[in-house]
Amino acid sequence: MLRKMSVIILLILTALWVTNSDSIRPAREFIQNNIYVWSETQEEKLPIYCVDTDKKQIALTFDTAWGNEDIPQILKILKQENVKATFFFCGDWISKYPADIKTIYEEGHDIASHGDYHKYMTKLTDKQQQEEIRGVTEKIQGLLGIKIDLFRAPYGDYNESVVKNARKMNYYIIQWNVDSLDWQEPTKEQLIKKVCEHKNLSPGSIILMHTGTKCTKQALKQIIRNIKAKGYELVPVSRLIYRSNYRIDLTGKQIKLYANIGNPSDLAAVVQNDAAGIGLFRSEFLYLEASDYPTEDEQLKAYKQVAETMAGKKVIIRTLDIGADKQADYFNLEKEENPAMGYRAIRICLTREEVFKTQLRALYRASAYGNIAIMYPMITSVDEVRRIKEISKQVREELVATGVEIGEVEEGIMIETPAAAIISDLLAKEVDFFSIGTNDLTQYTLAIDRQNSKLDEFYNPHHEAILRMIKMVIDNAHKEGIWAGICGELGADTELTERFVEMGIDELSVSPACVLPIRKIVRDMD
Repeated sequence: MLRKMSVIILLILTALWVTNSDSIRPAREFIQNNIYVWSETQEEKLPIYCVDTDKKQIALTFDTAWGNEDIPQILKILKQENVKATFFFCGDWISKYPADIKTIYEEGHDIASHGDYHKYMTKLTDKQQQEEIRGVTEKIQGLLGIKIDLFRAPYGDYNESVVKNARKMNYYIIQWNVDSLDWQEPTKEQLIKKVCEHKNLSPGSIILMHTGTKCTKQALKQIIRNIKAKGYELVPVSRLIYRSNYRIDLTGKQIKLYANIGNPSDLAAVVQNDAAGIGLFRSEFLYLEASDYPTEDEQLKAYKQVAETMAGKKVIIRTLDIGADKQADYFNLEKEENPAMGYRAIRICLTREEVFKTQLRALYRASAYGNIAIMYPMITSVDEVRRIKEISKQVREELVATGVEIGEVEEGIMIETPAAAIISDLLAKEVDFFSIGTNDLTQYTLAIDRQNSKLDEFYNPHHEAILRMIKMVIDNAHKEGIWAGICGELGADTELTERFVEMGIDELSVSPACVLPIRKIVRDMD
């Protein structure tokens, strides 16, 4: 059942079957499938099911509506494992166990609302919904003297009026994309497997668990350790979500729409079109516009300008992609019969290390002024990535040793060769992110020189082989807990936007003028 409403509703039904928009009845078994209802209105006012994040962070949440017998043990485990979680409380639970909620708050966990009396919110009038939310707010205010702004409706039971009323009261509506099903009282082993091997477990996931069950406290320690072993940090929801300038796709995931730029003069268009960041900054303009190798300081000036202008938003800078159709005379590159498949991009960097190191030094220095990530093009092997990592590590250590301040820098690679796509499962273990360069990926996969106009009729970027490769890359990225985006021209192809979203793409980086049209398509999907 899908119908247009004023908000996205992602109903993950626990013991309910939706018969129509206004009525529900109990079901005999848990409904595994999610039901999506897409919005025609403001995407900022939609429930949050997971977050598109560059960090390997996952939120652990507990719905707290039953007894308190397991609270001491749960808190002990969280303290031992140095984990902060989010507890969604019902008002009547707060009234029964005020000492427990004080302890939970004092130990640094998020305090959030789960409705005053754990009612099906969609069965209530507007006034009753507001009272159900307000009751928790008032109890928390009176007990702890704090204001809360996170709300989760009991049973995940949302409709248009629930969202409207919650947002009117300035609450962020939190759902989940990893359901432990601990309320079904599985065995300890079953619960651990359900959470830790969940298909949706990835950066930005929100895990739903419950207090008051027999199995949750038994499995919790191992669940936390297994997730940490995968390289994740467990954080409260308040640290995970964006509180402004976010967009949500039809799965409830906050998706980033980034812009591609060729030089700093494009920044005005990026800001004007409200891009979430820069997904591809083509640094080769510095080399193509110069008569000699640009110095470290010359490069620093350009990178710093972009980083500061974007004011904390992500700026992904691609290292030089000289060669092929982009030639700089002072590189003294020999003429090649097929330069697109020749001495270019990372192959130049790995054989002319000083040129490469100069750029890396400038990039790392610029990282102190903003949120910079580095992306390496034309990768074909794991060995190349490891050689890059050795060089970049050396550069960082040299800068730090001389007292130069550098920021935290993500390092990723472009997937633009069939070789990289096919071994993306191996490459994902080495880097922080993938960005799929569809222009070259199409050219190399179809064995067609995209500069040869005689072959235009054979050049098909919608070829099923290309789309299958993209899906494979996305899946392999997510298996290793990293994100995957598209920065090639295909990212702006409106015929494929919906398919990319369905594939699970985390980021689309397009020309600034395409940001708003693509955003509208995502918003209007049904």
